[in-house]
Order: sequence, then structure tokens, then C-alpha cells
Amino acid sequence: MNDVFVTIDDLNEAAWECRNERPKQALEISENAFRLSQEHAYKKGTAYSQRNIGVCHYLLANYEEALSESTDALMMFEELGDKLGAATALNTIGNVYQSLGDYANALDFHTKSLSLRQTMRDKHGESISLNNIGNVYQKLGDYQNALNCYEQSLKLKQDGGDKVGEGAALMNIANAYFQLAQKDVALDYYLKSLEIAQSLQDRRGEANAFLNIGSFYHSLQDHQNALDCNLKALDLFKEIEDKNSAITTLCNIGIILNDTGDSDTALDYLKSALELAEEINSKELIYDTCKALSETYELKGDFKNALEHHKLYHQFKEEVFSEDARKRLRGLEAKFELEKVEREKEIYRLKNVELKAEQEKSERLLLNILPKSVAQRLKQGEYVIADYFKEATVLFADLVGFTTFSARFKPETLVVILNEIFSAFDEIVEKFGLEKIKTIGDAYMAVSGVPIVRADHAEAVAQAALQMMNEMSRINAQSDAPMSLRIGVNSGPVVAGVIGTKKFIYDLWGDTVNTASRMESHGNPNEVQVTEATYQLLRDKFIFEKRGTIEVKGKGVMQTYFLKEKIEWQ
Repeated sequence: MNDVFVTIDDLNEAAWECRNERPKQALEISENAFRLSQEHAYKKGTAYSQRNIGVCHYLLANYEEALSESTDALMMFEELGDKLGAATALNTIGNVYQSLGDYANALDFHTKSLSLRQTMRDKHGESISLNNIGNVYQKLGDYQNALNCYEQSLKLKQDGGDKVGEGAALMNIANAYFQLAQKDVALDYYLKSLEIAQSLQDRRGEANAFLNIGSFYHSLQDHQNALDCNLKALDLFKEIEDKNSAITTLCNIGIILNDTGDSDTALDYLKSALELAEEINSKELIYDTCKALSETYELKGDFKNALEHHKLYHQFKEEVFSEDARKRLRGLEAKFELEKVEREKEIYRLKNVELKAEQEKSERLLLNILPKSVAQRLKQGEYVIADYFKEATVLFADLVGFTTFSARFKPETLVVILNEIFSAFDEIVEKFGLEKIKTIGDAYMAVSGVPIVRADHAEAVAQAALQMMNEMSRINAQSDAPMSLRIGVNSGPVVAGVIGTKKFIYDLWGDTVNTASRMESHGNPNEVQVTEATYQLLRDKFIFEKRGTIEVKGKGVMQTYFLKEKIEWQ
């Protein structure tokens, strides 16, 4: 990938990571990424930087810019076929409409985002969309549907190990229970959410927790604790520049102060809230604030201002909760349910297709690590597979001095070299009907006569060993750094079976195996060393050079032979 493209991707990732805590800084980073993307005609970078710019503007309550940037990003994602990017853009657009009090459009865009997430099986994104849909129901006073969405979201967050998301979901569930008048249950969820936020140093989560716990105390007429919690929340929201939540908190403080009889201070907080709500053009927050202001002016005996703000409250509330908006919302809900059924049908179909493909893939993988007959036995329910074979021949091959050789090359180069050598050995093993057991570093192990019994097991291994030597000579002729190969062979009884419950391996045990390994390690470079047992089986069919007796670790003195070539009878 172009270095500039990598830089742009890094900038976009950095902006996304810090968007919640430092939206202004994230906005600056995103704008730099956007300029670079435009200069270098990097469409993906442009789409993601615009997505980020839209999110930052939303968090900073610049809703017009947020809607414009997110819409442009959505169109680019659709052009690129990037479903993940499109889902996040749809999510932001839905959030903007919700903040503006347009709940019908909010539900429409969040539903579209959810649909894309489910198609991709993006559980994390699905939890976000469910949470957002729950928020819309919460705003409309449908607390039971909101609770259902939040609980689905919480399960997905917990399954995915998303602690920040889990805290937010717990908070939303608490809000729903609070509205359903189950206050003790609500407090328990609030405190769990606060604990998670503080443990993660999640300032947004902590602020939301204090805000909602403040509402809980206010409902109990505990004004001091309610005020303390809201003031803590306000400081945190100001710190992370969350205007939307700051307005709600300012309103709460004003209402609490009214209840304590301090209407003058309450008025100051509520005026600040209205000024900020008008600045970001949030109809929902404007009508909430106007209602609180009307009640405050009435408490102060200023009936003119009380009436004026009461009228504003009804004007903006009517715009948000008009009958046309409700009809449209009901239509979208029906559309959502229909699309949900269709999505579930498609997901079921895709699952069946994928299940079949996965079964075929698993079958191929199993046959790559186990002999076919052994794999079949495992599939039929055998849990312990261990068989005794009276006669078999075992081969060990090792690259001499590979440790020193490896110090001269990069790891990637070594893997390429080993792959070429061992792939050639795999073909030889298959050609002569041997069973490859495993590779360990630069060593290769195979057997004949296992798991399928054959009388010519020793002959098959001998022919394979000689061809491996020839193949090594061919590879060395094309290499700037030739290597030597050492092979050891032994014949006799072995035990073979499957070990492991997760990463299966078919392996061999017994003295025959250990001795074959010793033949390799005590052998000479570019020679195939065999034991007396193997020599006796092959002496009429192959030419050998008698090496003589050697001291073998763990075995004592042994007579060994070097295999030279097959006798060609005329």
C-alpha cells in the first residue's frame, strides 16, 4: 500500500479512537486526513475521514455540518461497497435526527444501520444499532420496547467483551426501569454502570452515570445528592465538550434548585441551557428547557415570561410529536418488522450455505492432519485411537547445520526455503504411499505400514529416502547456499494413535521410532543410515555400504549401513 495511504488510515484510526473524549482534536485530525485523501485521490481515506468529521460535528452538536458530512460519507461508502462504513454513517445520521427531535427519521436510519450490521454479522455494530433504536423508543415513552432493545444490546456487548459498551447498555437499562417505576432495580444498574466507567476512566460513561443517579436522587426528593451528582456530570460533559448532555444537565440543575426554593440561581442555569439548545438547534432540548423556564418564571411571579415560554414549549413539542410524525413512525416500525423477517430468512439461508462450506473445509483440514481411515473413525465417535502395528518402517530427515544457516537469512526467506524442500518431500511421500507424521522445525518424519498395513513398507521408505536425497541435490544446484540432508531409517513394531482434543495429531511411539531418530542424528551428511533390521529386509533389493558399529545414545553399540541405490535387475 502507498505510504501516504497508510498515513491517512492511521490518522483516521487515531481520530476515531479519541472522538468521544476529545472531539475537537479528533475533528482536526480528520480534516487533515480528508485533505491528504483529496490530494492523493484516496477514496477510502476520503470516505472514512468524512465519516469521522460527521461524527465529531455531531458530538460537538454542530448538527447541520454533521448531517452534510455523514450523508456525503454514506454515498461514498455505498459507491465503494463498504457496508461497515455505510452502517456507521447511517448511525450518525440517525443520531443527528434524534437530537433534532425527528424520531421518525432517526428510527429509519438506525433500522437501516441495524440491517447492514446483521447482514455482515457485525455483533458489535448490531449492539450499537439496537441501543440507538432503544433510545428512540425511550424518547417516545415506549419504555418496554426500549428495555427489550437495551437488553439485546447488553448481551451482545457482554459476549463481545466490550466493557465501555456494557456500561452504556447498563445505563440505558437503568433508565428504562426508572421510567417503569422500578427504582430499586434502576439504581442497581446505575451503580454497576458507574463502577465500570470509573474502572475504565471513561469520562463520558462516568458523566452519564452521575447524571442519571442524580435523577434517581431527585425522584426521592434528596435534593443535595441530586445536585451534587448533576454538578459532577456537568463538569465532565463540559470537559469532553458534549453540549447535548450539558444542556440536559443544566436543565436538571435548574429544576432541582427550583425545588429547593432557589429560583434565581435556577433561572441562570436554565437560561444557559436554552441559549445552548438554540445554538445547536435541538427542538427536543428547546422544548424541555422552555417548559422548565416557564415553571421557574411562574414560581417567581413573572407570569408574562412564564406564558411566553409555555407557548414556546408547546410550539416545539408539537413539531416533535405531531400526528404526521407519529403516523410516519408507525409505518417505519411496520417496515422494520417486515425487513427483520426477511433478514432472518436470508440469514438462515446463508447460514445453511456457510455451514455446508464449513463442513467441507473441516473435512479437508482433518484429512490434512490425519490419515483418512483415522479421520473416519474419529467422525464415527471413537475418542481413543491407539493401534499396534507389528511391522512398519520409520523415516527421519533433517537439514544439517540449519541453525547456522538460518542466521544468514530473514525469517520470511527461511520459511520460503523450508516450504520448497518440505513440499517436495510431501510429493515424494505421497508418490510412494507413505504417511507423513509431522515436521518439527527443520526435521521431517514419515512412516510406511501405518495405518495401512503393507508388506513392502521398508522398500517404500528406502525408495522415498533416495528420492529425497536426489531432490535435495536438485534444490542445492539452484541455490546460493546449499544444505546437506541426513536421513535415518529403522524397521520394527510401533504404536500409532491420535493425541489431543483440540489440535489433533497422529503420532508414533515405541523403540522403533526412537531408534530411527538416532539413525538420523548419528548419521553422516547426505547419507541414508539404516539399522540392521531394515538392512535385513532390503539387502536383496538395494545396494548398501556397511558403516560398521557405532555407539548410539541410549542404545549402545549398533551395526548400521548406508543405503546407496536400488538394484536394477536385468
